[in-house]
Amino acid sequence: MSMRFFGSDEFLETLGEVRFPGRPTSVMHAEVETEGFRLLGVGRGSRPVKDAPFLDFHSPLTPTKSPSKTVRIGWLPSVERGVLDRRRWQEERASSHLAAAPMVDWTIFSEEAEFIRHVKTSRKNLFQDSRRRMRRLEQDHGPVKMEFAADPGGLLESCIQWKSRQYIASGLPDLFSSEKNVSLFRRLAEKGVLVVSALFSGERLAAVHMGVVHDGRFLYWVPAYDPGLAGYAPGRLLLHFMLDESMKRRHKSFEFLLGDEDYKLHYATHVRLIGHAGTPPVFLPAWRRARAGISSLARGLPPVHRAARTVRNRLVVR
Repeated sequence: MSMRFFGSDEFLETLGEVRFPGRPTSVMHAEVETEGFRLLGVGRGSRPVKDAPFLDFHSPLTPTKSPSKTVRIGWLPSVERGVLDRRRWQEERASSHLAAAPMVDWTIFSEEAEFIRHVKTSRKNLFQDSRRRMRRLEQDHGPVKMEFAADPGGLLESCIQWKSRQYIASGLPDLFSSEKNVSLFRRLAEKGVLVVSALFSGERLAAVHMGVVHDGRFLYWVPAYDPGLAGYAPGRLLLHFMLDESMKRRHKSFEFLLGDEDYKLHYATHVRLIGHAGTPPVFLPAWRRARAGISSLARGLPPVHRAARTVRNRLVVR
C-alpha cells in the first residue's frame, strides 16, 4: 500500500503545529510487527501520536528498506487492513469486527453512464430525485452554481459552524468546539492543501465541503449544509457534483473515509477495511472503540448497530 494523506508531510506537520504548539515535532517512521507507518512524533523522544480527531486511519507503507531511524511500537489503532467489494461487505458487515471506509474505484469505469448504472443497482431513483430537488431549489431560491475548488474565505467558517450545529443536534460530541480542531482546517486551507467545494442557490450558500486531493485520490472529509434548506438535500446535490468532477479529473478514487453509512454505500464500489495493527492494550478506552464507528459488541446486536448508523446519517446527506 502506498502512503496515504494521513501519513503525509502535509497532514502530519500541520497536525503537529496546531495540537502541540511550542513543542518539537517531527514526522517519524514506526514499525508495528512487520509493517511500517509514518506518524507524528512529539517531544525530544519523538513520542508517536497514534490517534487524533480527524485522523481517520493509518495505512501501511509500501514495503521498502526501512529508514535507519525506526521506532518499534506495540500497536496502532485504525489501520487499513485491506479492500473488500461493496456487495460482500454488505453481506458480512453485521458480523465483522472491522470498520469500513467506503470508496469509489474510478479505474473500473470507462464512462459516467457506467457509474450511474452502478449506483442504480443500489438506489434506482437517486439521480432522478436529485434532479427534481435541484429544480425546486432553483425555482425557490435562484440559479444553482457549484464550485469544486472555491476560495475558502468565509466558506470554511460556514462549514465549521454548520457541522458544529449538526454534531450538537445529533447528540454527538462537537469536535469543532476545540480550537485546535478548527485550526487544523484553517492551516490546511492556508497551505493550499484543503479543497473547499460549495453549492450556491442565487446568492445563498446551500452546502459546503472540506476535502483533500492527495496522490490522485479525492477525500470526502467534512460535508455540511444550510439546515434551512435541508428539504432540497443540498449536501447530496453537492456530493453528486463532486463525484462528477472527481471522475472528470481522472482521480484514482473517491474516498468516503470512515463510516459505512448507507448513503456512502449507494455509490461505493469497495470498502477499505479498518482494524488495528499489533496487540491492543487490555483496557482500551471506549472513545477509541467508538471513533471507528461502533464497537464489536454493538456489531453483534443488529438493532444497536442500525441505531448508531442512523445517528451518524443525520450528520451528512440524505
